[in-house]
This record gives sequence, structure tokens and C-alpha cells, in this order.
Amino acid sequence: MTLPQRGLQFSIYIVPGLAIGLACTLLLGGRARTGLGARVYGGPPGPDGVAAWRVVAVERALGVELPMRGTALRLVASDASSEVSAQGVTDEDGAWEARLPLGKTHGVMRVEVRTVAPQPRILGLNQFPIGIPTWQAAMHTDPLPVLGTVTGDLSLLVSPARGILTAPYPEDVLVQVLDRAKGDPVAAATVSVEGMGAAVDGPDKVTANDQGWARLRIHAVEHEAKLLITARSATGQQGSWSGVLPVMPGGLWIEPGPSRDGHVRILSPVGHRMAFVTLLTRSSRLFATGLKLEPDNGGARGSVDIPKPPRDSWILVSPDPPGRETEAVAWPVPGDDGLARPTIEIRTPLLVDGMPLAELAAKRQAMRTRVRAFSVLGIAALIEAALLWWRAIQERKDIEHTLAGQADLDDALKKSFSSGYAFWVRMMIAAALIALGFFSVALVTWIGTS
Repeated sequence: MTLPQRGLQFSIYIVPGLAIGLACTLLLGGRARTGLGARVYGGPPGPDGVAAWRVVAVERALGVELPMRGTALRLVASDASSEVSAQGVTDEDGAWEARLPLGKTHGVMRVEVRTVAPQPRILGLNQFPIGIPTWQAAMHTDPLPVLGTVTGDLSLLVSPARGILTAPYPEDVLVQVLDRAKGDPVAAATVSVEGMGAAVDGPDKVTANDQGWARLRIHAVEHEAKLLITARSATGQQGSWSGVLPVMPGGLWIEPGPSRDGHVRILSPVGHRMAFVTLLTRSSRLFATGLKLEPDNGGARGSVDIPKPPRDSWILVSPDPPGRETEAVAWPVPGDDGLARPTIEIRTPLLVDGMPLAELAAKRQAMRTRVRAFSVLGIAALIEAALLWWRAIQERKDIEHTLAGQADLDDALKKSFSSGYAFWVRMMIAAALIALGFFSVALVTWIGTS
């Protein structure tokens, strides 16, 4: 065998291995199939025209979302006549609390999240109306007073001062005593309370004021706080109320007094790592921040200062970031009138979802990887077939040359050795087997990266 023939033989052996190795390298290099995306959560702007939105940037790989830490982002909002933007850097959770000066715009806005130079990239894009109805649709409020069973000549209206209890922290419960027949407040009535699943902090008997209001201090010890409240007027009329107060098990609790001035003190019966605080009204999302909680006897505590809450506002505290909270409870900021106010349950609306873009980018990356690997295998199959064809032709020429030098061989025997028809049949079968082998490898490659 000559040197060129040896090289050809070596090439026939080495091409399949090189092709499969290169295809595997391409697949391993592109198997992460990452996609970058961002989500924006928020609501309408406040009276100052500034919208408090939370931007969360993630890198999605193999179905797992990883935070994009320390990434400079730009948030851009535009309509037909104007464009505003804000820029910031994500924290360790891949989040950035953006404040976007939208002004008095309340129409349809085009909102875009992109990375900052040197390689700007769009992470999310959406167009939506910035209005109050969508924001209010995400809220749910339980009515006050709490429904219960009332008996006797006196009617009792019972309301937790902030709409709900969370164990084991104390809350004021307001009771108004009314004449059941006339509906008038009953002054100086004696109000007493008994609890099951709830305990009384302070006296269990109090006296109603001139408007028939009495204030009890209660804390829940179980997930169901049952109360029996009785009232007796100075004239001997009696009445009772029995019912169950709403309890939020394991929820974050804030002290009511300091919250009026924007100082939020948070207590948690569970050792949560983080607390996310949002100041909101029924018409806007005013401010948001996050803070790390400190361990405290099996629970956690922390404090943060926020802008002074306006009238009729709520403070949402959740261990989960906005958008992922499970119907988190927003505590009402106590008013100067001392009246009960309901809590608001809300899940922060999703304004922009960039994950479809991230999924599309990941699919495109996977498709490019498959096409490259498939192309390598296809080209290798053609090269292998060409090499085998060339080798077969050389072998046939060698046979014909050898037979030509054998004068004593019968002509029929020579013809059988060099039959063209049988040669081409063998070549077609060999080519089909080569194609089938490479197609099988390519098929496994395609399916394995889909």
C-alpha cells in the first residue's frame, strides 16, 4: 500500500471520530441555553407623578432562574409625545427598586427594560395603560365590622383596629355598643370579653365612651381567635356578640404607632431572612424597599424608615419580593380619628414580563447549537462517503491492474472480478449504511438538545 493510500485509509477511520467529537463539543458549549429577562412589578404613580416599580432581572438556564447581580439597568417609558427613564443597579437578589418620573401621564405607555452599555440588550418590553382600575383590581378588602352572632337588647359592632390579628402580637379591637331597637350609641356601657384561641392584654372589662365605643387589647394564640363579648348598659340592657376574628398565621407584624411617621418596626414569629416593605394607597404605589431581618428568639425583627405615609394609606410587609407574595397583607396606617381600618390583601401586578423573550432567546440558542452539530455531522457524512468512494475506485483500479497481468486467467473469471454492476451495488449499499449511521447520530443529537 502506497503512502497516499495509507493516508486515505487513515482519513476514512478518523473522520467519524472527529465529527462526533466536534458535535459533542458544540453541544456541550451550547447546552446551557441561557436567556436573560426582566420582570417589572408596580402600580400607578403617586401624587408627585413618580412611579415606584420593582425591576427583577434574571438569567434563565435549564429552567432555573438565577439573579443578575450588580447589573446596570435602564428603565424607559414612552408614549406618543414623551419619554422618561431611570437607571440603577440590581442588588444580590437581582432586583432594583426604580423610581420613574412619569408625571401626570395616565395613557398607554411603552415600557422597556434594557442593560446599559457597552452591550445594551432588551430584557423586557410591554405596552399597557397606566391606570387605577388595574391596580385596584389586584386588591381585596375584608369588610368591617366582623360578622358574628348578636343577641339581646344591645347590638355590638366588633372590628380589629387594623382589620386583622397575627399571632402572637397584640391588636386593639374596637367595640361599639348600640341600642338594637333605636340604633343609637349606648354610653357608659360595661363591655367584657372572653376568648378561645385568643388572650386579653389588660383588663377584660372596659367602659364605653359617649359614642358607645370601647377598646379591648387582644392577641391571638391560635390560628382561630373566638371571642364572646358582652355589654351591659347603665339601665340594665344586655347584649352579646360571638364570632371569630380574622388571624394571619405567621405573618409579619408592624407596630402601629411609629408607622404614622414612616418608621416601620417589623416583628415576625418566624425566622424570615428578608422583609419587603411597600407604601401604597388605593390609587398608587408610592415607595418600596427591602431590609434584612435579624434573628430574635426564634423569630426575626427589623426596622426601616420610609416617607411619611399620607392619609388613608397602607404598608405592605412580606417575606417574599413583590410579585411573588401570596396575597400579602397590607397594614393600614392608623388615622387620627382612632377608627378601625381594614387591611388590604394584594399581589403586586406584573407590568412587564421579559421571560418570553428569554425563552425565545434560549430556544434560538438551542436551535443554533443543533443546526451547527447537525451540519458538522452532515458534512462529515459527505466527506466519509467521498473518501470511501475514492478508496473503492482505487481498489478497483488495483484489481484491474492485477488481472491485466494474469494472462493465464479465464476471461469469464476476470469479468466476474471486475464486474461493474456488482461494484456499483456494493457502493450504493455502503453509502446507504454511512448515511444511516450519521443520520442516527444526528437524530440523537437533535432530540437530546430539544
